[in-house]
Amino acid sequence: MSGTATKELIRFFSISFFFATAVTIAMYAFELPAEALVLVMGSVFFSAIVCEKIDGVSVAKNILSQFTTVRWVKIVKSYAFFAVLFLCIQIMCIMLLSFVSPAFGTLVTSDVAFQQLNAQVGFGYSQTMSLVQAAFGSVLMAIILGATISGAFAFLEEYAWRGYVYQKTAELSYFKQDMIIGVLWGLWHAPAIMLLGLNYPDNRLEGVILMVIFTTVVSFVFNAMRRSSGSVVLSAMGHGFINAAGAQILFFAGQPDGLLGPVTGLSGIMAFLITYAVMRFGAVTARTT
Repeated sequence: MSGTATKELIRFFSISFFFATAVTIAMYAFELPAEALVLVMGSVFFSAIVCEKIDGVSVAKNILSQFTTVRWVKIVKSYAFFAVLFLCIQIMCIMLLSFVSPAFGTLVTSDVAFQQLNAQVGFGYSQTMSLVQAAFGSVLMAIILGATISGAFAFLEEYAWRGYVYQKTAELSYFKQDMIIGVLWGLWHAPAIMLLGLNYPDNRLEGVILMVIFTTVVSFVFNAMRRSSGSVVLSAMGHGFINAAGAQILFFAGQPDGLLGPVTGLSGIMAFLITYAVMRFGAVTARTT
């Protein structure tokens, strides 16, 4: 990576970290609701735009190209494949790890247990609805949200990490590029984790470390999606699905430990590692047939 690209990367991270910290402090000081986290996502998007303007890049043209240079049928198929694949692997990991420790979370597998959890937590499902019906509806809703509303918000982050930073690190090997993007992405979350307890309210310092590991692993998956599609749209949809799935899909009995349970805990990291391995195997198989 050239010296100029390195300086531009350092400049971007400094600006984005500053804005993320400022917004997080404001949220903490004024006790803003969790929904205000979209402002943090917006801050990294704004940082990327500022840096592009400094670099002399046409921001509007760059953003528009993310949507006009892609094959949408391929994008939708790839997104649906990822969503179903990750969900199946995540459920498998939870089921296996629940035997190791209940702190990983216990997947609800019966209608009776689901109705009890529904009444206790208040998911809002009908008391006559079965677990299968609720699960199918939740999966479908998460997939739709990931490709639309949630994906639109995730685009704010992805445009920065899989857009600006991705381009600045394009000269590196895939491994080095994925590692750098993942580490920077994780460290960028530090203010929100330390001040607001984002994802790890009871283990904030450990949460920062785990978030860096999580985002690094996720970057291998999302960067592969970015390379295969030529746009940040696919990774934004995948990111949106993960955000939506956390609220829509996974029904747990008990209270999983934030460092262990999904999606940003160890079980989520394991699920993404397996997902990446399957995607890599599929890519290699496709090239050799």
